[in-house]
Amino acid sequence: MMNKSLILVVDDEDIVLNSCRKVLEADGFEVMLATSAQEAIETMERQLPVALLMDIKMPDRDGIYLMGRIREKWLEIPVIVMTGYPTAETIAEAAKMGAATL
Repeated sequence: MMNKSLILVVDDEDIVLNSCRKVLEADGFEVMLATSAQEAIETMERQLPVALLMDIKMPDRDGIYLMGRIREKWLEIPVIVMTGYPTAETIAEAAKMGAATL
């Protein structure tokens, strides 16, 4: 079941997670945090967010892997991709999978 005010933020850096949480909660959203692609998938299997905000560069499984898994199971969930390391290839691949990029 989807919670209409819940956003899942996925990033391997605590400072990014906490900053996103502060901004989103100030705007009235409930926020769940995940530090890896696997944790994000497990979280979404328990409770679906209204949107996902995620990093591309993460250890182990990256954001492109996570996008693929999300699109297999939850095509309707909007995904916003953020990265400190934008490349034309990464942006094109994320956009091809339906992500909005920041």
